[in-house]
Amino acid sequence: MNKHNYVSANWKEIYAYLKSKGYSLRIISNAIGSNFKNHVYSSRNMNMSSFQKLQRITDYQIDFRKISPQDRYKSYTFKKNRATAEAIGIVLGDGHLGEYAVVISLNSLKERKYIVYVNHHLEKTFLHKPSNSQAKDSNTHRIVFTRKGIVDELLNLGLQIGNKVKNQVDVPHWIKENRDLSTSCMKGLFDTDGSIYFHIRRDTRTKNIELNFSNASRSLLRFVTDFCVREGISPKGNFRKNGTELFIYSRQDVIKFAKLIQSEKIKNFMEQHNLDWDSFEKTLRY
Repeated sequence: MNKHNYVSANWKEIYAYLKSKGYSLRIISNAIGSNFKNHVYSSRNMNMSSFQKLQRITDYQIDFRKISPQDRYKSYTFKKNRATAEAIGIVLGDGHLGEYAVVISLNSLKERKYIVYVNHHLEKTFLHKPSNSQAKDSNTHRIVFTRKGIVDELLNLGLQIGNKVKNQVDVPHWIKENRDLSTSCMKGLFDTDGSIYFHIRRDTRTKNIELNFSNASRSLLRFVTDFCVREGISPKGNFRKNGTELFIYSRQDVIKFAKLIQSEKIKNFMEQHNLDWDSFEKTLRY
């Protein structure tokens, strides 16, 4: 093994075992030539030289994962600004936060422009270039940040690891308390879990533009509702009775919401249907 490589392992489990054998953090640190406390409590990767010394004082084969030098732990600090708030909205919408990675899953057929946008926005916000992969058996496109430091910073900012529905994830308070940050987070949420479409009324032979937001987290639905009400917009739907959807029907409310959050999804819809703001505001005949 190359001594310049690094490894990841369950350091807490190893420490618990060695502690039962009479080893203290100081004794282990001295034995391996590295501060073992940082590995146990900050999940730092360990260089191969120290790991080999740790293996010698542990009388069982340690299960480990080899990490290349560029994958070593790096801490990140994100500013609490509009770009970060939008990124958090994206993660809450179509993202998954694991222990070591952030994964954004988008539709490669319907969201090609948005995939480009998300790559650019998150790379700039998370200070790291993501990897991209296309599922072989579906239209799922994944944007992946394999950096525990990024995960840790998102946890510091109020997000949670694991299943978003089971955890009933919510928007962090520091975003809710600020109108501009709430607006940016709302943009990220709508671009991932929202939809815009024509609703056709056959009796008047007209079609109106309507909006929908769908999510299985009642906390997120409550955030969207509170945001809209604060801005004088009246969403329809009752998430308190196990509902998962909210709708914006009123033409005035649709216009107000669209102009306020400046959604990429709404911009792409307007471009696709050759709409400018003047035509967007009118009831269209078909």
